[in-house]
Amino acid sequence: MSKYLGHRKTESLLFQYIKILPPRQFYDMMPGMSEIFLRWKKAASQKRFWLFCFFGLLFLASAFLFTVLSGKFADSRGGASLSDLLLDRLPVVNLDFLNTWGFLFIVFAFALSVVVYQPGEIPFVLISVALFASIRSGFIALTYIGAPADILKLSWDEGFLRHLSFTNDLFFSGHTGLPFLAFLLVRKGWVKKFFLGASFVMGTSVLLTHTHYSIDVFAAFFITYAIFKISERFFGHLRPASAS
Repeated sequence: MSKYLGHRKTESLLFQYIKILPPRQFYDMMPGMSEIFLRWKKAASQKRFWLFCFFGLLFLASAFLFTVLSGKFADSRGGASLSDLLLDRLPVVNLDFLNTWGFLFIVFAFALSVVVYQPGEIPFVLISVALFASIRSGFIALTYIGAPADILKLSWDEGFLRHLSFTNDLFFSGHTGLPFLAFLLVRKGWVKKFFLGASFVMGTSVLLTHTHYSIDVFAAFFITYAIFKISERFFGHLRPASAS
C-alpha cells in the first residue's frame, strides 16, 4: 500500500512540474535533440569535415595569439589621445557590465547557434572568425593611436582577463565587428536579427563608455563585411549551399 501511495505522490509532483513548464511556443523556437543529431550526422558525413574543423581551430588559435601579441604591442607603443567629433559631445556612461559580460554572452550565443543550427558550416565559421581576428590584429599593429582620454576602464582589466584586455587595440572595434560577423554567418532568421541588433547595441555601448573612437565603430561594419566576402570567395566551398 505504501509503495502505491509513493507512486501516486511521484505522479502528483510530476504533473505539478509539467504545469509550470513554458508554453509550447517556447520549444518551437529551438530544434529537438533528434534534429540536432541529424544535422550533426549530415555534417560529419561531409568529406574531410573533421580535418577542416581541425585546421579551422588551428587557424583560430593562431589568430587569437596574434590578437594578444598585437594588443600588447599597441599598448607598449602608446600614442596620443585624439579629439572625436562624436565623443566630445557624448557623456561617459558606465556600461561596464554590457561591455564585458554582455560581449562574452554574444560570443557564447554565436558559438551555440552555429553548433545547434548549422554544424555543417563549422569549418567555414572558424576560418571566417580567424580571418576577422587576424586582419583586425594587423590593423591594431599598424595604428599608433592612444585611447580616448576619458576611457572607462573595464572590470576585466583588473581580473584574470586583464591578460587578454588591452587599451590601445582600437581600430577597428571587435565589440561591434564580431556580432556583425555573426549576423552575416548565421542563417536562422530570429538569430540573425539578434546579432544584428547586438552589433548596434555594442557599438553604442563602446561609444558611450568612450572605449573606442567613432571611426573604430563605423568602420567595423564595412571592414567586417569585406572580410566576410573575402572568406566567402576563398573558403566558400566549405559552406553548404543551404542550412544544415
